[in-house]
Amino acid sequence: MKAKTFSDQYRAQRKKRLLFAIGMLLLLLAATSFLVFSRHYLRQSQIEATVSQGMYQEAVWMEEEAQNVALLNEKAQRLLQLSTSHSLSPDYWAERRINLKQAQASRGEANDLLLSIARTKKRLFSVEEFDISVMRDDEGLFNISDRPNMPLLLTVRGTALFRTER
Repeated sequence: MKAKTFSDQYRAQRKKRLLFAIGMLLLLLAATSFLVFSRHYLRQSQIEATVSQGMYQEAVWMEEEAQNVALLNEKAQRLLQLSTSHSLSPDYWAERRINLKQAQASRGEANDLLLSIARTKKRLFSVEEFDISVMRDDEGLFNISDRPNMPLLLTVRGTALFRTER
């Protein structure tokens, strides 16, 4: 066997060191590539997580809204059943619109009109506009002047509901 000379040993060590440096460089390059790709995928994952979180919050909100709508629907059904059991459903009532604008009426006629729109078990009135006034400055609604036949001005607008027999 031939003995290795110093220069052969030096070359062999240099070759080993060069191979080790190239291996380390390749390992560093692989680690750097892995780090770059990992950061890219981490950013994508964070964006997807944020979007998913937003979608989750929206789904929770939509579920709450659906539950509220279902609860309102249930309450409306119970109210409808209760109104039907007390004869308050639309089948038991007739509707009539009343619209008097600045109509002249005697005090007796005005009193009769007010009594006819008063609420009873068989009659409801939903007022949209109501005004009663005297025609002269020296009169009052509650003070009758020396001329008791002076008419009043009436404005009444609304919906009258009458119970029908079923």
